Amino acid sequence: MWLTLAVMALRRNSRYTPGRQFSGKHRKYRPVTSNMVYNMVKRLDVEKENESYLCKPYLTMSEEDGHAKEQNALEFKELQDFRRHKNMKPHRYLADHFSHLESSKHW
Repeated sequence: MWLTLAVMALRRNSRYTPGRQFSGKHRKYRPVTSNMVYNMVKRLDVEKENESYLCKPYLTMSEEDGHAKEQNALEFKELQDFRRHKNMKPHRYLADHFSHLESSKHW
């Protein structure tokens, strides 16, 4: 029993981490550095700026109503044309099909 207590006391005071070092109940944590804090503050400032832009609407409700109708109609027409022509084979002409017969065409 004294041996177990001695080993546990040594283990508690050492920097030993059982199992996977960076996951689990007794994991090691990375120390927070001043550079990490600076980067976090920069990211939070950018997020705050984005939030300030997003909270103010760019268009009024009347301007926003139907502002993209023409664009949507154009995109829908292009999509329809693409779907229609996707499975079509290219046109074939008789002149191309029988062009080999014209090689000896002289009187």
